[in-house]
Amino acid sequence: MTSVAMYPAAVKAEDNPFITILAEGIGDSGVSVVPFLPLAPFRQADALHIHWLEKVFWSSLARRSTGVQRLIARGIIRQARLYRASGKPVVWTAHNLRPHEELSSAQRSIFDELRKSFLPLVSDVVVMSEAVETAIGVEYPELQFATRRRIAHPHFRDFYKKFEGLNQSMQSRWPSAGGPRLAVIGQIRFYKKIPDLIRTARESAATFSMLVAGDGSSNICADIRSSIGHDPRFQFENRRLSHAEISAVLASADAAVFNFGSILNSGSVLAALSMSTHVLCPQEGSLAILEAELGRRWIQGFNSPLTVESFEHMIANVPHGLRETCPLEGYSPVVIGRLHKHIYENPVSVR
Repeated sequence: MTSVAMYPAAVKAEDNPFITILAEGIGDSGVSVVPFLPLAPFRQADALHIHWLEKVFWSSLARRSTGVQRLIARGIIRQARLYRASGKPVVWTAHNLRPHEELSSAQRSIFDELRKSFLPLVSDVVVMSEAVETAIGVEYPELQFATRRRIAHPHFRDFYKKFEGLNQSMQSRWPSAGGPRLAVIGQIRFYKKIPDLIRTARESAATFSMLVAGDGSSNICADIRSSIGHDPRFQFENRRLSHAEISAVLASADAAVFNFGSILNSGSVLAALSMSTHVLCPQEGSLAILEAELGRRWIQGFNSPLTVESFEHMIANVPHGLRETCPLEGYSPVVIGRLHKHIYENPVSVR
């Protein structure tokens, strides 16, 4: 059986389930997914697959010091060299152009070392759309020799099915202002520009009910509270939601709203579509491709920055009534898994 060493190969139960869904899809294709351990003795699989480079900063071990983070980064580089020397694929998935979180000067140095020494070793770079491929080509000249592989983000439909009927508590947390229910949920980060979205929506005289739910830094959460003020159209749940709660919110929402300042790919958008929930989002990166493919029945894109006029136009066109099933057959984890298997089993020549 073909095997792939993946980094990361698993996540905590309430983290972004992308890796869980992908690993299951790859496993269903007949590939054994094993954890890649940068600091462990070298044990070669048939392919090495790295996801977020900034993962070197995330683990409890890495958070002890930047010295440990640099050791992890160099472990990735060292083992990637051994894979390439033996003609095995080294795969990198380009999830975003650069880390979403601000890095310290020491961490920027580590990230630059990964760019300089790891990215040239990449044989295959996975991009989720043509727009992402173009952006990555400009941002990372280190990938000039890597083969581009367009593989979409898998949907969450099967993942969320297990939570049906388990948690309906969030459905009672919507504001009672009436109008379309607009969900703004997930980890709260600066690049999502949630306070800006709220301020723009507050300027509107439209009737709607917006539920903002998630956790984030104290500063940005304070900004969200200040932006909402006493407007009864908004409710802020400042805590991390379980997957069951996310499923419940999306199932009861008329639309999920995103105001990314900069974005290539978004699992949150796929999560909403997986629950057949209408999406409002910027026309950027893979999101513009999704809109073109699925149509405005499912995605209404806007040009950033969001204006009161475009916000009002979009919510006036949010579909109501019986919910159809969003056509995401091409985003099946099984299909996505098979495409990854093809990469792992078809190594390129060593440069």
